[in-house]
Amino acid sequence: FDKGKKEGDENKYLNPLEIQGKGIFTTEEGDCFHCHGNPTSNPQFTDDLFHNNGLDSFMTIDGFKDKGKGGFTKLATDYGKFKTPPLRNLSYTGPFMHDGRLATIDDVLNHYNNTVYKSITIDPNMKKVNQGGLLLSQPRLDALKAFLLTLDDPDFIHDTTFRNPFK
Repeated sequence: FDKGKKEGDENKYLNPLEIQGKGIFTTEEGDCFHCHGNPTSNPQFTDDLFHNNGLDSFMTIDGFKDKGKGGFTKLATDYGKFKTPPLRNLSYTGPFMHDGRLATIDDVLNHYNNTVYKSITIDPNMKKVNQGGLLLSQPRLDALKAFLLTLDDPDFIHDTTFRNPFK
């Protein structure tokens, strides 16, 4: 993805499945862009904001075991909200979600596809919560995953510049 973007054509090095996945990512079909941004203008694929993405179903503030941002702000509207992570190098960064409850990229996609739960602080961009998620077919999920994997940079994991997080 990045190589094509640098050359002025994001799709230049993407195969048809990856292009299809990008289309899902950037439209209401996938709803990804609401929190992870537009690939053209957001290189880290995060809005750096806090959202409740339907991991748990709590209809009262007392129900939240992990209060998220609300644990710090003490605002009821912030309970269950966590910062949107970047989507770079997903193949190397699992487990996923703020608490590591989802082990694989497929688990994450399945969450958004069919296990999104209503909550009192659910983000309004989780528009398909009433149906439990996106309800994409397996081929559509495969396409979305294919696009997400184009955001991996295998050279990054070998770059010693990033080995020590305290430098």
